[in-house]
Amino acid sequence: MSEPTVDIRTRRSAVKGRSRVTWTVWAALGSIAVGLVPPPLLAQPIPVELRNFGPYVEQAMADWDVPGLSVAIVKDDALVFAEGFGTRTLGEDRPVDENTVFAIGSATKGFTTAALAMLVDEGVLEWDRRVIEVLPWFQMQDPWVTREITVRDLVTHRSGLPGGRSNLLWYASRYDRGEIVRRIRFLEPTASFRAEYQYQNLMFLTAGLVVEEITGMTWDAFVASRILEPLGMDRSRTSVKPLTQMDNVASPHAEIHGQWRTLPWRNVDNVGPAGSINSTAADMARWVRLHLGGGEFDGTRLLSQGQAIELGTPQFVVDPDRAGSMNALNQVGAGIHFFTYGLAWQVFDYRGRKVMWHGGNIDGMAAVVAMIPEESLGLVILTNRNGGTVRDALMLRIFDAFLGGVERDWSRELLAFEARQRGQSESRRRPAATGPTTHTVSALTGWYEDRLLGRAHVVARGDGLEVELETGLTGSLTHRAGEVFEVVFDDVGLWATFGALQGAEVRFQTGFGGRVTTLRIEGVGEFGRIERP
Repeated sequence: MSEPTVDIRTRRSAVKGRSRVTWTVWAALGSIAVGLVPPPLLAQPIPVELRNFGPYVEQAMADWDVPGLSVAIVKDDALVFAEGFGTRTLGEDRPVDENTVFAIGSATKGFTTAALAMLVDEGVLEWDRRVIEVLPWFQMQDPWVTREITVRDLVTHRSGLPGGRSNLLWYASRYDRGEIVRRIRFLEPTASFRAEYQYQNLMFLTAGLVVEEITGMTWDAFVASRILEPLGMDRSRTSVKPLTQMDNVASPHAEIHGQWRTLPWRNVDNVGPAGSINSTAADMARWVRLHLGGGEFDGTRLLSQGQAIELGTPQFVVDPDRAGSMNALNQVGAGIHFFTYGLAWQVFDYRGRKVMWHGGNIDGMAAVVAMIPEESLGLVILTNRNGGTVRDALMLRIFDAFLGGVERDWSRELLAFEARQRGQSESRRRPAATGPTTHTVSALTGWYEDRLLGRAHVVARGDGLEVELETGLTGSLTHRAGEVFEVVFDDVGLWATFGALQGAEVRFQTGFGGRVTTLRIEGVGEFGRIERP
């Protein structure tokens, strides 16, 4: 069954008529049955700083084509704003509220480091313990790095390993957590150990296995019992599987070829500690309160104050060019002077204050959690649209509202910036090429292998070729010229999360005697020909 599509122009004209669900403050959350939506318990007036924020959000959603969005703001240990805007599913009258479930993606990483910090508090782990002391079987490609890499290295993106193609070990993959981590030994480093910041999901997965080995519990069970339950995050889950039994769940959306599509939820359980949590704005506000409270929530201490501080302490300076969406903010004059990475938190400055931030993106969902600890101010923004720029624009709008003295339209400024970036990207597009292949189809088909990802099978289908990766991805090859093809993978979610792989160049390379020996897929890997397995 194909996913519903909506013409982008129709979406833009309809978005201003969305319903908006408003609720201002929860005093507390009692225990609730699984899947039930808790009613608001106490309403108070919206703070004066936020009186015009709702209309601003609605305009930003219209400008950015966001179907649904939920916001929660914490100030001085109180939830001062919690609202839902728009719809859970495009084309349906199902309004978003503060209890609507979204994917938080990589904002999950902070839960993994909080779990590790709890173990440090208990004296059963140290941040600088070598990983092989906990996981003796763990291997990096370099034996010296294998011996020296620590738990702290795992969660600060300084392992020397790239993200890139390593994400295909977990994305749309059949491999489980153990198999993914075992394959890390085949991943070529692209930087020296501890020399550069390179965003890496597999290291956080490994950190989750450290939690499992020490506690004898799954990462999921530990996070649920030690973090989600004590905080009363009753509508938060570490997997997509329970969502089928819950109501008030948002659907992911992405723009693909000018059409807005509703996507299926992506199961990322196999990389859970790096990105599998699903939550609500109201629940995540409790997570924010824990951090702003120095590890204490409603009189209960979950983390020592020392470990709460350690989580937000810069560990590594980040090159601005690798700072992701935060660098985009600087391109429009946000005035950020430094970028660093703590223990699963990006740490930077804004208007003279320290900010702790982490975003998340996965298949048609985007999230941000951000705090200014010295102002006792924090926020959560969850959206059911891929891409994170609008969330960051709203974040700065909120910060400015409480810091005072500045009122900039960050949404419009970033919208113009992205339009310029898209124009430059279009101008660099590869020109189309044509020309006959010098090989027969049968000479190209067969089995190829890459040590990291496993086998690739090229098969003839009708008038064309298809490639099937052992991980589970399949794609159709379109001939361009000679032995050069383009691949479009069948998994529609790939357009939203790793869109650069769609249309990637595929080259069949020949060896002595003119025999095809290598299959090279841009951004994926180089597969050498093997005999039929």
